Amino acid sequence: LPLNDPVHRQPDITLAKKILDWQPRVSLSEGLQKTIDYFKGQLKYRDRRILVFNLSYLPLIGGVELTLSEIIKSLPRVEFDIVTARLDKNLLKFEKSENANIYRIGGGSKIDKILFPLRAFFKGWELFRKRKYNTIWAKSSTYAGFAAMLLKLKFPKTNYLLTLRESTPEKRIKQLARFIPFYKLVYRKADFIQVVGSSFEKRVREFGYNGVVSIIPGAIDMKQFKEGMSETEQIQLKDKLGIGPAEKIVVSISHFAEQDGLEDLVKAISLMGNINLKFLIIGEGKQKDFVKEMVQNLGLEDKFVFLGYIDNPRTIKILRIADIFIRPAISGGSGITVLEAMAARTFIISTLAGGVNDFLIDGKNGFVIEPKRPEIIAERLNAALENEELRKQLVDAAEELIISKYYWEKINSKIRNILERMLFIG
Repeated sequence: LPLNDPVHRQPDITLAKKILDWQPRVSLSEGLQKTIDYFKGQLKYRDRRILVFNLSYLPLIGGVELTLSEIIKSLPRVEFDIVTARLDKNLLKFEKSENANIYRIGGGSKIDKILFPLRAFFKGWELFRKRKYNTIWAKSSTYAGFAAMLLKLKFPKTNYLLTLRESTPEKRIKQLARFIPFYKLVYRKADFIQVVGSSFEKRVREFGYNGVVSIIPGAIDMKQFKEGMSETEQIQLKDKLGIGPAEKIVVSISHFAEQDGLEDLVKAISLMGNINLKFLIIGEGKQKDFVKEMVQNLGLEDKFVFLGYIDNPRTIKILRIADIFIRPAISGGSGITVLEAMAARTFIISTLAGGVNDFLIDGKNGFVIEPKRPEIIAERLNAALENEELRKQLVDAAEELIISKYYWEKINSKIRNILERMLFIG
């Protein structure tokens, strides 16, 4: 028997009947029938398949990719077929990993992203002709959502789950809905929608979806943040990054897109005068050259270090040596980077864009800033740097929040429950 499995499976309820006047509500015959039906479902469940659409997947690393990978591992009896864009021509067109088949479509060029919705739909249709899927899962409402919606129209009896956690600005989403009216069908045709924050639920309702919406935030694997990092390792990492012993470290993670608000951050630093700070910016994107040129024009080259794309383990190490994590986003997704910074015990300064609105409280577990307000960013940075005791107090509160509400095992089980429910429908 498994560890802690009860040997005695029929408890003596005599005492409960006598003292509590309690009686079972389910008869023996009814209970047996329910048990038989359950195990029939379990046997049927082994043959279930989920078709997933997401613009990218491992080895490209991000919050969506890592979450999806962990969910797949947690459902070993379910087969996942993942249709994703071949954003790098060095990536294989097909890979098999445990219970997941990864289909990468495209040739590794920039146009692959634009063509993904139609290509993914046709790839999904091709896969449907070979095997049966119980559920279609779109990991965003834009590129992945279009493909999933078209397949739902083609195969209406297949369950369709939509997850919203993208960082596309709401203004752009509404423009998309205005110019392409059938875009709203991405929402309306879904059987179930999962969002990472309450701000996304508002959009879902505005676009005419009347079904069940489940708010499940981003999650943190605390094991990554509990691994020891000696003082010697911290000093070596700082030396490698060119950071002096007395310099404070501020980190930002960005896709270098307009909605990330980096232009406002650079303007804010120019307002702060001669400060002993080093700003580390992690990430890549189309506006990187523009931001670097802006830094040079303002004479701030000695304050900024552009680290480019680095993997998640190294990012966590940098967060752990940082004093402040700043996110000046105009719009945003789940806010997973903010949660990671909290888990790394880094002080948070952020706008409330995206899912951050649900967990960041000004003066309680970090500082809130308004988007597009460089002077406010400068003011809050100075306030945080000048009060080390307050920083520690708010960092403690942020870590407590992560442990109580956002640890990976708890969030993983909620997403897994949605998938299991959809697998058993019909």
